[in-house]
Amino acid sequence: MRTAYAVAFSGGRFLMVYNERRGGWEMPGGHVEEGETSAQAAAREFEEESGYRIEVLEVRDIGSCDVCAAVVAGKTGGPCEMRSEFFTELPSPLSFGREEYEDTVPWARSVVESKTVIIAPNDGASMEEAPEELVLEETEQKEDPQTEEPRTEAPVEEAVKEEVQEACDIDGIRKDVEALDGKIDALADDVHKLGSILSDRMMSRDVLAQFDKTMKGELSDVKSSSIRSLLVKIANVRENAASLADKMRSEKEAVTADDAIDAIENFGDMLEEILLVNGAVRFRDEAGAPYDYPTHNKTKLVDTDDPALNKMIAEVMSSGYVLDGKVLLPEKVRVYRYVGESGKE
Repeated sequence: MRTAYAVAFSGGRFLMVYNERRGGWEMPGGHVEEGETSAQAAAREFEEESGYRIEVLEVRDIGSCDVCAAVVAGKTGGPCEMRSEFFTELPSPLSFGREEYEDTVPWARSVVESKTVIIAPNDGASMEEAPEELVLEETEQKEDPQTEEPRTEAPVEEAVKEEVQEACDIDGIRKDVEALDGKIDALADDVHKLGSILSDRMMSRDVLAQFDKTMKGELSDVKSSSIRSLLVKIANVRENAASLADKMRSEKEAVTADDAIDAIENFGDMLEEILLVNGAVRFRDEAGAPYDYPTHNKTKLVDTDDPALNKMIAEVMSSGYVLDGKVLLPEKVRVYRYVGESGKE
């Protein structure tokens, strides 16, 4: 599921929220729910987590998620999930890697400055509250393109390469990836053989087709230059295998289907063993536990008239995984949403 977050400015400063569970500052954001755009999801999550409304000016795809450049439009006056504060520079500690923010914050600032007029904060302005004066104004390019001097960029590419080479053991990572690739290729062969053995009498054609499509799709993308991204794919494959085994158990047409179910469960156990060997840990919360992003991924909202159940887990759909204290794969859950007399959240 796609994720999005917003870098929102007010008076030259950007807002961040403090995540108590991860013990660091981060940009407000979360998963893009069905029917939402990235801009809508970022604005909704921003309001839920910080209590501020924003206006999104531009969206940028950075591969792992979408980043929205925005301006703060004011406080909602309602409750919020986290403590927020405005900054002129990135604070410490951060919940996630500093490198990404060092790229997205200047980009968002340039977008805001090109599309708005920002009133600089007074010296006595509180860092807890954003200045109220913010004038949106589209800018026009008045420079003559024939007389504009060519822009030059600082030669940073070589410096970045050197820093990356010093920070990473490239040869060691490459060897680990090659070893994992070999194991994954062997598992892919086993899956292909298993699909050949299973007959229409053991399971329906639809289940067999879904199994073959799911396994091939996940395994075709599992090879990567990063061990962490490999583990993300493996975690997805393992959970898909477990879900498919449950479906086959409920739709089996003959006793011999038990053999196929056991084989798929063994396949899932093999994938989980790779995850555990590489330090990943599986977790699964109980229904009734509080919803916590990004540990949990909302797959569906369940309406309730009990305010005590608002933002509590209604049902756990699949397990999650953590690696080195960070979420590798979020747990998929259904979450209660309190609906009042008016029918609104």
